[in-house]
Amino acid sequence: MIVFFFILIVLVGGCKSKEELKREKEIRAKAEQVALKHFKENYNVDVVFAEYDIMPSYVSSTIFLEGI
Repeated sequence: MIVFFFILIVLVGGCKSKEELKREKEIRAKAEQVALKHFKENYNVDVVFAEYDIMPSYVSSTIFLEGI
């Protein structure tokens, strides 16, 4: 019974709504613009971001961008 509730909580808590996905996409786009500008102005290089990770808002207001 406990295992059932644990699985239920993980499934329900792990699902993102359409609004959350849209907001995450907007955050990623803005972060990429700022990062691209930073690298171009300070290092004169072009960067392509391949992956990103947004920390949950209750933990931190940080986004990690990984590029090549």
